[in-house]
Amino acid sequence: HHVTVDGNTIVDLFTNGIAPAMLAIGGNLQLGGSNGYGRMYLNNNMNKPLEVLGDVTIGNGDLAANTSVLALEDSQPGGDLILHGNFTRHSGSVFTGYNRAVFLRGSNNSSIRVLPQPPASSGTSIDEIFPYVFVQKSNPDAEITMNCTVGVNDQLDLTGNGLITSTTGNYLVIINKNSNAIIGGSATSFVNGPLIRRTANTASNYHYPVGKKTGTGRVYRPLRFSTMNNLGNGDEFTGEYFSFTDATPSAGQDVLFGSTIGGILKNEYWQFDRIPSSFATGKLAITYQFSGT
Repeated sequence: HHVTVDGNTIVDLFTNGIAPAMLAIGGNLQLGGSNGYGRMYLNNNMNKPLEVLGDVTIGNGDLAANTSVLALEDSQPGGDLILHGNFTRHSGSVFTGYNRAVFLRGSNNSSIRVLPQPPASSGTSIDEIFPYVFVQKSNPDAEITMNCTVGVNDQLDLTGNGLITSTTGNYLVIINKNSNAIIGGSATSFVNGPLIRRTANTASNYHYPVGKKTGTGRVYRPLRFSTMNNLGNGDEFTGEYFSFTDATPSAGQDVLFGSTIGGILKNEYWQFDRIPSSFATGKLAITYQFSGT
């Protein structure tokens, strides 16, 4: 049920020849403790995933545990991680995803954090990196909260259910500069907060599956950014949508702003920023859903 690996112990998992569809831990996985580090390797001979129905914790703040490791080894199919609970890594310990997939499942809210809590970042300082991330909560109201700045190195899949909740300082950063680094996005799976994407130095279209959840309400309002000129490889752009009580521009619905802006709708707006050092230009497409006829 619960598994603890410490005492300077290394567990090397491989599943060739194992009959079950996967290996499962019914509770929590703890790597490292006062007895020493704990290391677990899902190695490149592992053709089945490891499913953890509880939390994964790497290290525990004790000096004896601070070189603990969870590594998803590279090169062969399998060796993926299916996680239902929280992901916590203590400073000094290591999570190495290589290019394996991490599936975020379960029916309850969960979180990703690094301890001690990192200071609020500018969006370029990433505290934890995951390779391929699949959001597949069985409860569409469940949220995955970023309690640190999390980077996705290869691809984010939002074709399932579940929200990713980020905040200013605890960002979600798409490191992959290709336009197809995000798949999906819907009213049941979007980024509830700021989303940072890095772009390539060639023109392309970048999808921002953003929305907002406030209380029991939610609105999905994706952005699409088409890059054009003066592009630098790795330029960052941040998109976020605001609605309900979070949308409080000082101007009213019918206030005029001159010849180019006709007015502002008071209960929703988007904010889109580029890193200060970027001179890149582009075009934004925003979405709107009419009510009534």
